[in-house]
Amino acid sequence: MKIDLKLFHFLFILTLLLGCTTEEMPAPSCRVEAEQFNDYKAPAACLINLGGKLLVLKRPDGKFDIPVRNNFSDESAQCAAHRAVWEDTGLNVEVGTNLGILNQEQNLWVYECELDAGFDGSEEAIPVPYWATQVKGIGFIDPFAITLHEWHKPDEFVNVRDAFTKQIKYKAMKRSTSSDIDQ
Repeated sequence: MKIDLKLFHFLFILTLLLGCTTEEMPAPSCRVEAEQFNDYKAPAACLINLGGKLLVLKRPDGKFDIPVRNNFSDESAQCAAHRAVWEDTGLNVEVGTNLGILNQEQNLWVYECELDAGFDGSEEAIPVPYWATQVKGIGFIDPFAITLHEWHKPDEFVNVRDAFTKQIKYKAMKRSTSSDIDQ
């Protein structure tokens, strides 16, 4: 049986961190790109694109979703997005560019989030933290390979795809800008 080395390392470190505790792990400090920070307060979501695949959660209804959190405290929307990823996946991300509104009615913002934990999007599944009771699975998918009926909140499906496409364009623009500077 072949074990993915990155997955093994992730599980090993997660096991060391969690030990035998039944308490929820405290969230890491909110990480936001300095030039992107604002103190706008709103519910927020993180969109994580690795290798052309979208990090998704499988909800108890068996449908896909991205990490989303309401903001009931005094934290910024970016920190709510960061907390959403931590609470649903146990992963620590850096929150970047605002990709727009995911749900107009709820004023739900979506942010580009960078995952630098050694993942590349090819992982079949990521273990679900024991405290993430509303998550039944975590993995990477092509958001254009599923249908509206497979999405947890169908009214957000098109906006998630649009944000995914916008993020690809932002990443390409960042790469071209940094290569121009290097020359």
